[in-house]
Amino acid sequence: MRSSVTFGVVVLGVLAASCAEVPQPEIEAARQAIASAREAGASEYAPSALTAAEGELQKLDAELKAQSEKFALTRSYEEATKIAQAAREAGDNAQTEATHNKELVRQEALTLIEEVKTELTEVKELVENAPKGKGTEEDIAALKSDVASMETQLAEADQALSSGSYAQAKSRAGAVREAASRVRSEILMAMQAKRRT
Repeated sequence: MRSSVTFGVVVLGVLAASCAEVPQPEIEAARQAIASAREAGASEYAPSALTAAEGELQKLDAELKAQSEKFALTRSYEEATKIAQAAREAGDNAQTEATHNKELVRQEALTLIEEVKTELTEVKELVENAPKGKGTEEDIAALKSDVASMETQLAEADQALSSGSYAQAKSRAGAVREAASRVRSEILMAMQAKRRT
C-alpha cells in the first residue's frame, strides 16, 4: 500500500514538473520569427500581419506572467506553448507577406520610374517648344525650373530604389508624375490659346 502511494506521489510530481516547465524553445522561436519579420520590413510592407504577430506575443507574455505568479505545483504552460506556436506562425506569415509585398513595390517603383523618365523627356520637349512671345519669358523660365526640380526628385527616387527604400522610391516617382502632368497641361493650354489668337 505504501509503495503504491509513494509511486502515485512520484507520478504526480513528475507530471507537475513537466507541466511547470517554461516552453523556452517555443518562446525563443516565436520571438525570433517576429524579429525576422521586422527585419524583412513587415512594419512597412505587412503592418497588419506584424500587428497580429505582436498581439500574439503580448498574449504570450501575459500568460507567462500569470503562470509565474501561481504556486509552483499549480503552474501549467500548456496554454503558453500553444500561444508561442501561434506567435511563431504569425511571425513567419508576417515575414512571408512582407517579403512578397516588398518585391511587388520594388517592381512597381521600377516600372513607374522608367515611365516617368519617358514622360519627363516629353515634358522637356514641350517646354522647349512652348509658345514664346510678349510676357512669356518668366513663365517659360518657371517651367524650366519646375522640370529641373522634377529631374532632381526623379534622381532621388532612383537612389531610393537602389538603396532598397522601394515605397519611398514609388512615392517620389508618383509625385514627379503628378508634377509633370501639371506642367504638360499648362503648356498644352498655352499652345491652344496661342492657336486661337
